[in-house]
Amino acid sequence: NAKGEDVYMPNMNKLKIPITFIHGEKNQLFEPKSTLTTYETLCATNGKELYNHIIIPGYGHNDCMYGKNTVVDVFPHILAHFEKVNA
Repeated sequence: NAKGEDVYMPNMNKLKIPITFIHGEKNQLFEPKSTLTTYETLCATNGKELYNHIIIPGYGHNDCMYGKNTVVDVFPHILAHFEKVNA
């Protein structure tokens, strides 16, 4: 591809797969609205039944994977995604 060419947005139809976005509310590295924008674009392109967008209150960057209470606050969302996909 040409340097600087956008190769993602024109191909959103290739992401017609189940995706759950989990984002920490206090993430200062990547703002929560960034995954919301991607989620909304995917829903508009491929239908909202494939996607889910979850903001975890009080969590920052990477906290969603190894924060103090992830087993209670985050992991159930991950399990729900796997159960839905494997149903």
